Amino acid sequence: MVVAARMPVVIVQGFLVKNHPDFVSVILVRESWMNRRKNEMRKWIISDTHFFHPNIIKYCERPANCDQIMIDHLIQIPREDILIHLGDVHFGNEQQLKSIISSMKCRKYLVRGNHDRWTTTKYMICGFDGVFDALVLDNVYMTHIPSEPPTGMINLHGHLHNLGYKGEPAFGEGFEQFRDEKHILYAPEIYNYVPLKLDWLISKGKRGDKYPPGKYPSRKRPEPLCH
Repeated sequence: MVVAARMPVVIVQGFLVKNHPDFVSVILVRESWMNRRKNEMRKWIISDTHFFHPNIIKYCERPANCDQIMIDHLIQIPREDILIHLGDVHFGNEQQLKSIISSMKCRKYLVRGNHDRWTTTKYMICGFDGVFDALVLDNVYMTHIPSEPPTGMINLHGHLHNLGYKGEPAFGEGFEQFRDEKHILYAPEIYNYVPLKLDWLISKGKRGDKYPPGKYPSRKRPEPLCH
């Protein structure tokens, strides 16, 4: 059973995820732990970094130096904050991932993506403080692939890049039913390859029903760490 290292959790529901050897759990992070230093600690979100994946530059029209742009912003997150990565971290080897994760000062938690196929232990050896398949925090249901959230929650997800809820064969299709006010997409191509604060995404991030059908333009010009 997967639990977060150095982080108290309450198990809400357990299920076996296809193609993963581990028994994984949806977890609810105790609000007392997350809020005990709320004046100091911020929660940051990123997804679909695809480090060491040259083809993603072509697929999603990313700048050639997108890996370095994202790393330069991630290492700025203060030690007292936390980063939640919504999956599809990298396509490199263990040493390459370890070098990136170890350069970040903050605590780091991974919500598995469809390309994150290593064991939980291996990801934690590389530097993640916890590995999950879904995370419930601040009334937000966080997943990689868009999913129907529990009643009264919203689903913050990645996976779709700038390809839209309609999707394309390479990334999966049939996500149109999630293009509504209960879903928020984080895509690095849309948000200038920078991590964003969770509370900013919840209050100001574009909801699924605000996205037009089809592909969205990828931003070519990176901006400073924002929001």
